[in-house]
Amino acid sequence: MDFFKLADKVLQGETITREECLQIIDCPEDMLLELLHAGFHIRKNCFGRKVSLHLLVNAKSGLCPEDCAYCSQSAVSEASIEKYPLLDEESIRFLNPQTEIRVAGGREYHLRSLQPMALYPANSLFVNGYLTTPGQTAKQTREMIQDLGFEVEEERSMEIAARLG
Repeated sequence: MDFFKLADKVLQGETITREECLQIIDCPEDMLLELLHAGFHIRKNCFGRKVSLHLLVNAKSGLCPEDCAYCSQSAVSEASIEKYPLLDEESIRFLNPQTEIRVAGGREYHLRSLQPMALYPANSLFVNGYLTTPGQTAKQTREMIQDLGFEVEEERSMEIAARLG
């Protein structure tokens, strides 16, 4: 599969087929860098090299189907928190080229040293902690973004800095 041709197809406003989606999902490991490069081609055309930072304030809807007794978000919790249905999950960059794709909590644990690679298809990420883990500091995240040659969207960065005090 030529992922770069597929990326150009998407950028021309065409919708990829179910078969093409399956080829992306089933991408062989030795072609992952080609897939990331094509995803970055789409991301760069739609969002440039800017990365949007977000500070997690309320991480969950309060309607989680799990029954974790310790969590205020669980189905069994009686905590007085705002409850609202979950939003649709973001699709991969090839299906929604102009959709903000955010890298969320757990990236440090699951991606480990490959964490920076997530910014090639994604253009947004959480900083300074998640629902249950502290995560990287905003400073560490900013350094990672700049080391990759991306730019932090200053407006949101200033808003986050103001909230952190």
